[in-house]
Amino acid sequence: MNHLVFDQLQEKVSIPMISIVEEAAKKAQQLGFDRLGLIGTKFTMEHTFSKNPL
Repeated sequence: MNHLVFDQLQEKVSIPMISIVEEAAKKAQQLGFDRLGLIGTKFTMEHTFSKNPL
């Protein structure tokens, strides 16, 4: 699962980028977690771009 414009931005820039959502999900899986809590702004909490990455 990516941020709203992560893929589009990554295609247009020449520097490496990471998705914090994907990296956090990978680490959580490595640690055996199947659920995570998320604290964010109203915008973050109302959109589905980071739901269910595990």
